[in-house]
Amino acid sequence: MLLLGLGITLAQENSTEQSAASEYTPKKGDFTGAVLFGRGNYLNNVSLPNSPGDNQFWTVFGGAPNATNINGNSNSITNIAGGEARYFIKDNIAVKLVGGFINRSTPALQNIQQFYVDSEGELQPGNDPNTSNAVWIPSYSSIAEDQITELYITAGGEYHFPARFKRLSPYVGLNLNYYNTRRVLYDPTVIFPDSDGIDTDNINNLPLIIDVGQRQAKVNGWGFQLTGGADYYLLKGLYMGFEVRPVTFIHARSQQLPAPGLPVLEAQNTTWALFSQTHFKIGIRI
Repeated sequence: MLLLGLGITLAQENSTEQSAASEYTPKKGDFTGAVLFGRGNYLNNVSLPNSPGDNQFWTVFGGAPNATNINGNSNSITNIAGGEARYFIKDNIAVKLVGGFINRSTPALQNIQQFYVDSEGELQPGNDPNTSNAVWIPSYSSIAEDQITELYITAGGEYHFPARFKRLSPYVGLNLNYYNTRRVLYDPTVIFPDSDGIDTDNINNLPLIIDVGQRQAKVNGWGFQLTGGADYYLLKGLYMGFEVRPVTFIHARSQQLPAPGLPVLEAQNTTWALFSQTHFKIGIRI
C-alpha cells in the first residue's frame, strides 16, 4: 500500500502540478510532528537485587546494563517507538525533540493471617476446625509493591538538502540521547510458623519477613547518533519517512540497592553500533 501510494504521488509530481510541488516541503517557522515505528529506545533491562528471606548467604548478583535497543534482530515496523517534534529555524535546518515515557505503579498491601487458640492454649494459624464453616474467615495474601519508570529523550538537529523530486526532503543530522529507567520492588509478606509449630522456611520458628525494605535498581545512560533519512510529502500536511542511524554510541550505568541503608552495587556498559537502527515514521506538517 505504501509503495502504491508513493507511485501515485510520483506520477502526480511529474504532471503539470510539478511547479507547485515545492510548496509541500517545510519552510522556516513550520512545525512537524510524527509517530516513529521500529525498535524502541528504552533501556529497560533493569536487574533487581534478590530478596533476603531467611538466606544467611544473601548475595546481590551483579549485572551490567545492556543497550537492548541496539540489536540486529527482531526489529518490528509495527511497534510504536516514540514521537518526534521538529521546528524549522530555516528552510533547510530543523531542531527536533524525540522521546517516550512510561510509568506503572502498584502499591503494597500487607498480608493478613488468621489465628485461633487450640485446646492447649497455643496460638495456631488458620481457623478453628471445631467451629462452623459459616464463621470461617479467610486469610489474605499480600500484594507486592512494584514501580517502574522508563524515559528516553533525544534532542538533535537536521540539515535538509534539495532533491530531484520536489516533494522529497532528504536530510542528515545529529542526535544527543538520554535514558533513565527505575524499578522498585517491595514484598511485605510475613510468613508465620506452620500449624504443627514447625516452620520449614524458618528454623527459629519465628515470623519471617521477606523484604526488609524497598529493593531498587536504576539505569542511566547517554549517547549520540548520526542520522540520515528522507521525508516524502504525500499531501501538503502529511508525510511519511524513513530514517537510519549509521553510528550509535551509548554509555549506560546501573545501580542496585538491595535494601535501604546498604551499599549500592554499580556496573557500566558501553555500546558502539553501525547501521543498527531504522525507523519508519508518519507525520503531519503544521
